[in-house]
Amino acid sequence: MAKKQPWGITLATILLLVGGVLTLLGALTSLFLGTILGLSFGLAGDVSGYAGMLMIFMAMIYIAISIAYLAVAYFLWNHETWAWWVALILAVLGLVMGLPTIFTIMGILMLVLTIFVVIGLLQKDSKRVCKVKF
Repeated sequence: MAKKQPWGITLATILLLVGGVLTLLGALTSLFLGTILGLSFGLAGDVSGYAGMLMIFMAMIYIAISIAYLAVAYFLWNHETWAWWVALILAVLGLVMGLPTIFTIMGILMLVLTIFVVIGLLQKDSKRVCKVKF
C-alpha cells in the first residue's frame, strides 16, 4: 500500500504549481506583447520599441522563474530535501513580502495560505519524508 503524502507537501506543491503556471502565462503574454511593441514601433527607434525589448527581457526572466517553480514543485512532490528547503525559503519570503498587503482581502488570503504552507512543511511527517533533520 502506498504511503499517504503529507498535507504540507501536497499544499506546498499545489501552490508552487499554480504559481509556476500563472507566472509562465504572464511571461508568455508579456513576451507576445513585447514582440508586438518591438516589431510595431521598434523599427522607428522610438521609446515604444525599447519598451518592447524590455518586456521581452523581463518575460525571459519570468519564464526562468516559472520553470524553477515547476521544478521545485516536482522535486518536492518526490521528497527531495533541497526542494523542501527551497519551498520553505520561498514561503518565508512570501510571508515577509506579503506583509504590506495585509490590508486587502487577497493579501490576507495569501498570507493565511502561506502560513499554512510553512506550518505544513514544518510538520514531522513532511520533514521525515523529505529527510530533513533539524
